Amino acid sequence: MSIDPATAQDEVQQALLDSLLYSVSHDLRSPLLTMSLSAELLEDALARAGVTSEGGTVALSSLRQGAADLDRMLQALMQISRARRKVLEPARGALALILGGYHVTPEDSDALRRVVLVDPLHVRDALDAVAGEGPLAVRLSVEGVDDVAEGGRARLEFEAATLEHGPTPLHALTGSLKQYAGTPIEALAFAQVLIERQGGAIEADAPRVSIALPLAGGTAS
Repeated sequence: MSIDPATAQDEVQQALLDSLLYSVSHDLRSPLLTMSLSAELLEDALARAGVTSEGGTVALSSLRQGAADLDRMLQALMQISRARRKVLEPARGALALILGGYHVTPEDSDALRRVVLVDPLHVRDALDAVAGEGPLAVRLSVEGVDDVAEGGRARLEFEAATLEHGPTPLHALTGSLKQYAGTPIEALAFAQVLIERQGGAIEADAPRVSIALPLAGGTAS
């Protein structure tokens, strides 16, 4: 059996990227803990010495804020690393289940009965993160549908108000980790990795987001 050199090289690069994500997200935990502990020790020492100063208060606040920002960004990196390493099992779910509770505008009456070949929880978690406590309007369309065989895609389109960059949520997150870590865009990037591994895709034309999901043949009863 022959191995395509380009494919083999790509697999090596992906493995290296996974290792880098894992190393960065874990190795930086130590200096982060040092920063947090140093702030606590410094505050305690100043209090015991009876020293109070506006400059010291500002410095401690800045140190804590820096540690919090770093922790938020590291959590985002760890999430992406987990998504790339997560063991995925074959899954499927009806669009009616995935989109239940949202304001859905379907292309046709049968669209919600379609079944996608993606874990419904991965899509639902992303949508819930964007919706938050408010409503979410989703436009649903299908393309390349075959009523018997597997094929075609369902496309979910909605707006993510905090998204300012593209062309995908993962691009946005990696382009500005400080801006998007800990936001719904991080959840979309996490879902993008998982959904793409299952044959789907997420694209973004800020603030619009489009999720394409592979369809199973037929419809849910």
